[in-house]
Amino acid sequence: MMMEPKGPGGHSTRGSHRLAQVGTCYRKWFLRWVRALKPNKSPIYFLEGTLAHIALAYYRANQLRQLGRAVPKWFYEESMQDCLLRNGEGFPDAVALGNSIFQAYHARYSPAGLDAWDPIAIEEEYTATLGQIRQLIIPGCAPRPDDHEVFTSRIDLMLRVNGLLWACDYK
Repeated sequence: MMMEPKGPGGHSTRGSHRLAQVGTCYRKWFLRWVRALKPNKSPIYFLEGTLAHIALAYYRANQLRQLGRAVPKWFYEESMQDCLLRNGEGFPDAVALGNSIFQAYHARYSPAGLDAWDPIAIEEEYTATLGQIRQLIIPGCAPRPDDHEVFTSRIDLMLRVNGLLWACDYK
């Protein structure tokens, strides 16, 4: 079985990845989420995407630190380089890609005033029931049998731009 990536990120516990899979192929969903079986090998672009997310999460966590804000626990538990190496073990080109993404962001956005994004949270999971979501979309709607169903979403980056909150996905 494949190991789950460690460090920042990953699927949310009851989010869109899981829901999309049950809608696409019930058998695949059952094997993955009920039986906890995973393929022995995933396409390289999955690993590269994971390493890109790690690099960008560390870039934004460092930005939070520089702003004097609360930084996610994982930022202090392991260096970005160690996290990239551990998650990309055996794939040096993918690790180099993660490092180059971090360096490109740092070179482009670190000089004063070039990054208009104001990070609020990184790789944080948010939870709501369908009833709560429904009430936000249709205020005053009647209760429904599935109101108690929980939905989660792990947001890559919550940020403030021009006074508004934005949920940002790195892809």
